[in-house]
Amino acid sequence: MSIQEIALTGSLVLLGLALLLIVIFGIKNVVSGKHELTKILVVMSPFVVFGITFGVTGQTTESALTTLLVLIGAMVLMIFFGGVRSSFKF
Repeated sequence: MSIQEIALTGSLVLLGLALLLIVIFGIKNVVSGKHELTKILVVMSPFVVFGITFGVTGQTTESALTTLLVLIGAMVLMIFFGGVRSSFKF
């Protein structure tokens, strides 16, 4: 086993451990009331959109571009509806 393989394996293990701890402490903070679940779901939405597009297309690059376009479209719609809402005082 070369040093590159050891370094790559070690970095992947540390990355996996960090993601696991983020999930554990995120759940703990939601349960204790420090964070709102809706805000966390908004942050997770790009991952959900990417997962759906990857499941449909099966290609990483096409899924990434589709996710980008979907999120840009959602942003434009949110800006439009926010402007309409503030204009008509809903």
